[in-house]
Amino acid sequence: MIDAILNNGHQIGNHTYSHKNGFLSSNKMYLQDIERCKNTLPNTNLFRPPFGKMYPWKIRRIKEKYKIIMWDVLSYDFTENISEKQLKKNILKNTESGSIIVFHDNKKSEKILQKNL
Repeated sequence: MIDAILNNGHQIGNHTYSHKNGFLSSNKMYLQDIERCKNTLPNTNLFRPPFGKMYPWKIRRIKEKYKIIMWDVLSYDFTENISEKQLKKNILKNTESGSIIVFHDNKKSEKILQKNL
């Protein structure tokens, strides 16, 4: 799958190995989790923090090795009772040219992405 992604002109970024929250993890633990993920991926210099949050001192350390790519639209697809209609409304209301939208691998996201991409 990784080869197919790369062969189609996409890039893969590091997102930590175990989706650690940058506010709730020690520097050492967080950086070790990033390195563990790095060992499973092809060469990448891209990083997106889980939950979109990190302390400034973590950002400085990560920027030594990675380009940090943030998102600007949260779809809220992880919200338990959100309808497909509300999910689509959230996205359309908050998206502009160049936006990066967060989706997770779940059934709600799968349905809306299949219908709207």
